[in-house]
Amino acid sequence: LNPLAPPKIQCRTEDDLDIRDAIYPIRIGNQHWDTLRTECRSRFVVAEFKNYTDPPGQREVESLQQYLYPKAMRSFGLLCSRQRASEPARKQRRRSWVENEKLIVMLSDSDLIEMIQLKDAGQEPFEIIDSQLEEFFAVLCA
Repeated sequence: LNPLAPPKIQCRTEDDLDIRDAIYPIRIGNQHWDTLRTECRSRFVVAEFKNYTDPPGQREVESLQQYLYPKAMRSFGLLCSRQRASEPARKQRRRSWVENEKLIVMLSDSDLIEMIQLKDAGQEPFEIIDSQLEEFFAVLCA
């Protein structure tokens, strides 16, 4: 069973001003996604896909952050890009969590490839996301 339901692609906001790349409902029944769903109070994963040659920066994180809305149970986002995130992107991700409790994981092509390899080997691809979250929270300070 896939822990994420099929996404709504190019989903417009209610006011028709913004278009989110994809919104995946989180299904119940996968230990890892259930934990994330509970800890983040998020029934959805909002994903943005950036096909840029440069690493994502602060602007790309801010763009995803505006689509996360805790009252709508959308507090968790994935920023998928070709390159690993820049330092300004990582700082903006921290600010997003500390100020608004919006949690963003940034996955590069190499992270996504590693997730596919784990899945092919019968292992849990969520480990890549979980590892990034552990690293993020381990060093987070006021």
